Amino acid sequence: MSCTLYCKDGFVLIEESHIQYFETILNQLELCENQQKQHISFKNLEKSCVQNVYSYLLCLLDEKYNVLNNDYEYASLLMTADFLMCQVVLNDVIHKIQNIVKNAENENQLRSIFCEENQWNNDTYTKLKKEDEWCSTSFKHCKSKYLVK
Repeated sequence: MSCTLYCKDGFVLIEESHIQYFETILNQLELCENQQKQHISFKNLEKSCVQNVYSYLLCLLDEKYNVLNNDYEYASLLMTADFLMCQVVLNDVIHKIQNIVKNAENENQLRSIFCEENQWNNDTYTKLKKEDEWCSTSFKHCKSKYLVK
């Protein structure tokens, strides 16, 4: 039996053989009183984000190379896969993001790739860079995720 995930703007049907890859769904199904009716509501998620994670999972399971249209889509994929606790997708996306970060020339290129803007003024930015000098590798903590040593 498949499971229907109701999102804020639609629904996504997850086949029974794939439910095992989504720990959040498995946990919710365990709490359901009626196991015959497998409907779960995640009103905080967008249908397209859930569908992207599911499609990405299917590509990984079929050992097909999955190409996203844009690198910035990995951030959304990462957050949704994390929420759904889909470890297979998480592991692959984390690896891809690591490669993007490693191959980036500087923080401005990362901002461009992930469609992010510098949210710090020059004083704050300089202070964050100074605080990060002790790090042996870049991107050690959340507040300076786009700083390069």
